Amino acid sequence: MTTKRKKDFAVALNNGASQAEAARQAGYTEKYAKQIGSRLAKDEEVLELLNSLEKKVYEDPKDFLIDLLNGAEVSLSMKFEAAKILMPYMHPKLGSIGERVIEEDEEDIYPVFPSPKSH
Repeated sequence: MTTKRKKDFAVALNNGASQAEAARQAGYTEKYAKQIGSRLAKDEEVLELLNSLEKKVYEDPKDFLIDLLNGAEVSLSMKFEAAKILMPYMHPKLGSIGERVIEEDEEDIYPVFPSPKSH
């Protein structure tokens, strides 16, 4: 039976972490992370998990972060970090109060016309 820590280890290893870093991300102690990472990298269940995880190539980093947020096998702390990184791209800061910010491709619906001349 595969444990949650083994799944977290396999996901971290698949995402490019070293064996020791993957062990730390999976929740193992810092003191024994190197030894545990080496042992888990040879574990049959972990090797099967690594084979089942397909390596995706992402064109856009936002797509990677969104997949990370939606992944069931990803730890909550990793999801939180991905959400912090993704936040400025999904919800941009609002402009100052009283100012209207016009996007580049947006037309101004209130054009400024010159004042009429008096005769």
